[in-house]
Amino acid sequence: MSLSENLPPGVITKLFREVQSLRDDPVHGVALLHDASQDVLTEIHAVISGPEDTPYESGAFRVKLVLSGDYPCQPPKGFFLTKIFHPNISEQGEICVNTLKRDWEAHLGIRHVLTVIRCLLIDPNPESALNEEAGRLLLEDYASFAARARIWTEVHASKWSSGMHDLDARSAPGSHEDEPKSWPAYERNAIPNAKHQSSPSSFGRGNKDALNASLREKRRSLKRL
Repeated sequence: MSLSENLPPGVITKLFREVQSLRDDPVHGVALLHDASQDVLTEIHAVISGPEDTPYESGAFRVKLVLSGDYPCQPPKGFFLTKIFHPNISEQGEICVNTLKRDWEAHLGIRHVLTVIRCLLIDPNPESALNEEAGRLLLEDYASFAARARIWTEVHASKWSSGMHDLDARSAPGSHEDEPKSWPAYERNAIPNAKHQSSPSSFGRGNKDALNASLREKRRSLKRL
């Protein structure tokens, strides 16, 4: 979070309430990064753990939400600061999801945005791709898509992984030992009007031997990625 003098007092109050709510009751798999001593919010940073049974499982991804003085009438802008190979995330990190665009409603808050972004790692939508190559591979050659996504996760996101457990522990009032390892159904269904709902276990299925072989081959040509 960063300081600013541009947010109206009502927006500041709402954001502090939302952030406190997220500290008291974190979104599963999401850890906020912020300094509670700061007075005004214009950016919210978080680390999102890669959902199980997806190509992003081994990684943790830093994201940034940028808010304007028009919030909550206008949605925050979302960016991945960690490089990721995903159809709905551009090479510059911009996130394409309807909740941050045409489906936004003023009553939706930061919690909903972070939930939807993590769901996007489970259920990508190649029909609205910002990364055209990722979208094409997801539709035409899933094994190649998954191998590429796993490599990018290992190279760019694994450096966060060792600290993710501690971040989760600090963001929750109690222990996470009893949390479900799979993505909760009620949070998967939080995406409005989603056309590609799926469970975490369905995303990464396929010929694992082929995926592993492809992964080894991709590693040999990593510099070309």
